[in-house]
Amino acid sequence: MKVLLILSNESEKKYYRPILALFKEKNIRVDFAIFTWKYQTQLGCAQEIITKFKNKELENYYIFGFSISALVAILIASESKVKGLILVSPTPLFSDTIYPKWVKKLLGKKRLTIAKSTKIKDLQINSKKTFLLVGEQEDNEVLRQSTAFAKVHKRVNLKNINNTGHAANTPEMIVSIKQTIMQL
Repeated sequence: MKVLLILSNESEKKYYRPILALFKEKNIRVDFAIFTWKYQTQLGCAQEIITKFKNKELENYYIFGFSISALVAILIASESKVKGLILVSPTPLFSDTIYPKWVKKLLGKKRLTIAKSTKIKDLQINSKKTFLLVGEQEDNEVLRQSTAFAKVHKRVNLKNINNTGHAANTPEMIVSIKQTIMQL
């Protein structure tokens, strides 16, 4: 049986109800990993999940993350082997990113400092399969960063989703997630 780990901070979990049903329908067991975003950096969130799952082997999991959770999934896969990644609209947090105001506000100074020192090309992604789903109506920087990430990491399957911005639960994104599940 395939196992999926959905990463979520405290406020995102409600977002995943329609997505959760897709995985269950394909007989994929779903576990949640809730991380504490409020008082941690993105690296701290990744370490929190790695520590929580040290007794379970992360290499048996496909990891799903949206927005900040997608970034945390990338950081986890740079530290531990995972079976696969499904990244939906990752928040742009790399050194070559031109940060939109909304990202600066979301991050704060400490997280922004870490982001500015994290280079896409330096991350070694330990994943057999990586799917990157990005809404075509995303912020330009999210689109640019996602394209750069896919170019650097050749095994990344990048898909731009029509009629979708920064959301994981639009009808178009749901269809794309369902198509991605078929490729796991």
